[in-house]
Amino acid sequence: LDFDYLKIDGEFVEGLWRSRTDQLVVQSVVEIARGLGKRTSAEYGGDRETLELLREYGVDFAQGFYVGRRAAIGDGGPSPAVGSALAAELRIGAAASARRSGRAPRASV
Repeated sequence: LDFDYLKIDGEFVEGLWRSRTDQLVVQSVVEIARGLGKRTSAEYGGDRETLELLREYGVDFAQGFYVGRRAAIGDGGPSPAVGSALAAELRIGAAASARRSGRAPRASV
């Protein structure tokens, strides 16, 4: 597959600090991305606790109300995003979003 980033859907990030299932999904996605030599980006980085968990799990970038536009989540806190031109982003959780909206699930790369 020709992509640079695996994007973790906000469905799995929004309640990350209180859902063991979501924590396991995010950790697994990060592990898969690392195995493929890819970086990760998470939606819904909406508060400090969530951002700390994402950092702990090894997520490279986050976007949401707490960090603003997508930004690196290194030790020193958010820094400016690396350009917006990505070859493609693989959206994890497309099926869950489709179920919520009533659309048929489809892969997006």
